[in-house]
Amino acid sequence: MDDELLVSWAGRSPEERQSILQVTDPEIVRLITANMRVLWTAEIQARQFGVRGLVHPFDQTQLPLLSTMEFDNSGKEGEQVSSVVKWPKVFHEDPMVLPSVLRCALPATSAVRRAPKALKPQRWPQLLQPPAKSWVDFEKQLAQLVEQ
Repeated sequence: MDDELLVSWAGRSPEERQSILQVTDPEIVRLITANMRVLWTAEIQARQFGVRGLVHPFDQTQLPLLSTMEFDNSGKEGEQVSSVVKWPKVFHEDPMVLPSVLRCALPATSAVRRAPKALKPQRWPQLLQPPAKSWVDFEKQLAQLVEQ
């Protein structure tokens, strides 16, 4: 998050930040859910077969966006369909939490990290494509999405 964006974020009310931090686009919610399902399936299978080494298991201490995501479900009885992805209160109550999380997920490749290229909302699903092959990569994809 560059300085201008940080000032803008900090200048918003907690309610505005909460609203901004909700993913309601059905395609993006579907991609997040599908990516998580694929990664969990791969991790469970790796554990069942005793795979060790290069496998990057889910580590909540290294994945603050993924490990704190909340899903609101809607749908008919017995049918669970995620319609909103959001993050807990601490992310919108304290304006410094999100920038800190983004800095960890998207470390600078040079001395100063450039501001993200703003995409039109209809292109945001592209940030989750192709599907991540590891939890760390998925965390980076989510961070890029949240930056938008």
